[in-house]
Amino acid sequence: VIGFLSLLFLFCIIGTVIEYLIIRTFKEKARFRLAGFVSAMKGLEIEYFGIHQENSRPNDTDTETEWQSIENNFTSEYMLSCRTVYDRIYPFQRFFLNFSFLSNAYSLTSQRGSDDKGLAILNGVRVLSILWVLTGHCFSGTGLGSPIILNSVKRLVDNFPFLMISNGDFSVDTFFFIGGLLAAFVLSIKMSKMTSSQSVKTVPMSYVHRYLRLTPLMLVVILVSWKLVPYFGSGPLWHGTHAKLIGDQACDKYWWTNIVYINNVYPSSNESTCLTQLWYTANDMQFFLITPFLLIIYLFVNKTAGVLSIMALCIASWIHIWILTYQYHFAAYLDTPDNQHQDYYFSPLTRVPVYLLGVLFGLAYYEYRKNGKFVKFVDVVNSKRWVRLLFYAVGITLTSFVIFSVWPLAKDYGTLWDDPTNAAYLSFGRSGFVLGMAFFLLPVVLGHNTFVRNLLDNYLMVPLSRLTYGVYLTQLTVITWFWGTQQYGFEVTYMQVFYIAIGTALTCFLISAVLYLLVEIPMARLERTYLMPSKKTSA
Repeated sequence: VIGFLSLLFLFCIIGTVIEYLIIRTFKEKARFRLAGFVSAMKGLEIEYFGIHQENSRPNDTDTETEWQSIENNFTSEYMLSCRTVYDRIYPFQRFFLNFSFLSNAYSLTSQRGSDDKGLAILNGVRVLSILWVLTGHCFSGTGLGSPIILNSVKRLVDNFPFLMISNGDFSVDTFFFIGGLLAAFVLSIKMSKMTSSQSVKTVPMSYVHRYLRLTPLMLVVILVSWKLVPYFGSGPLWHGTHAKLIGDQACDKYWWTNIVYINNVYPSSNESTCLTQLWYTANDMQFFLITPFLLIIYLFVNKTAGVLSIMALCIASWIHIWILTYQYHFAAYLDTPDNQHQDYYFSPLTRVPVYLLGVLFGLAYYEYRKNGKFVKFVDVVNSKRWVRLLFYAVGITLTSFVIFSVWPLAKDYGTLWDDPTNAAYLSFGRSGFVLGMAFFLLPVVLGHNTFVRNLLDNYLMVPLSRLTYGVYLTQLTVITWFWGTQQYGFEVTYMQVFYIAIGTALTCFLISAVLYLLVEIPMARLERTYLMPSKKTSA
């Protein structure tokens, strides 16, 4: 593992050096060609690559024409210089350029993103959701400590505000919803420019792209967590904690299930899994597999049939959850049967409605942006303040009800709802939560509520949102290391765990940034270089 990571780092160093030399060559050739124009400037001001004439730029028409002619000639000569240098790059240099820290750091910090400004707020939603995930896992990590820690944790559970933490698993549903929305919106735009047969032919390549997008970074995290992290900790709790959450023995047997994305259904419920948090990536990939076919039905067969197909899958999943709840007596909060995590929480059959609702919203947004539908509805939202306030109120009410309605179960630990109530909550709770979020954010997407919009869409959120995938993959390993290396118990308070969550977040984002530069973006650039090469235009 160390050798593999060292090799990646070496590639990045070589790529950075090559890119630096190429940039320097660009500048030297540009300076050389520009030197031939300097004598023709006749005192005119020009500044390219540090060459500057001090005289001010005249304003008369003849000089303006001369300036434009010389500037156009220089631009043509400069582009010729760049093309000459680029064409002389050897294939091995192009390979290493994909690993250059210079370009990859720019990709991380660049503000370029989706062309659709309305969806830019999703960057902030992703960042806030991953912070919610981190906070919830930091609290759940206290259960790995000594009895003193556990006793203090029980006192926290009895408090009403704790529901925001204990129900933090709804934050994962925001990622499913956003994933479905973006997949439907982006793929619909691409497929709408093709025929039905062309769209079908592009499906395998979309799967390849998705696989290469998710797998390399995940595989590196698995190897590091499985093979290296055990040597980074010590103490009475360390080896047991690492074996429980990372799954040493499970990784020995079943590491391959993660890279073929079946780890959420295999191994079975009585066996451990390799890196527990990777159940999410398996679900995400499985949901994506069905998305192109739902979109083909919607775009090329019949739009009503497409919507009905999506709703039929949602209803089938809700019925499935209802049956499971009656069969195994699943609980809505805390005191759950042993198989509930595997058969309900991890299962794609029970988690898919949230993703499909995202697909429906993505299709609706596609129709609005590209085909001009729902214009009257949008005009009403834009023109009437009370309608926007209604959307905010409905959104806050729905999300709050889902999160806080289980307070009677938390206040009197051991109290259980009957099967119909549990079935209703487990079937529709997650869907209700994301619908509430969608209602609240709809006016924001349309450009209203400046405060929320600036919170979710700003210069900081764009690069941070690019790191959320890496943060999700690494966060449980970091939390395992912190709690597993504790050698004595201590009283746990909200402030202590929030401080731990802040430190964990900073650590995870830092690690994710390193992995982004070292693995994630180089793999994406390699895919573009060799699997999706741009067509060369004629000179």
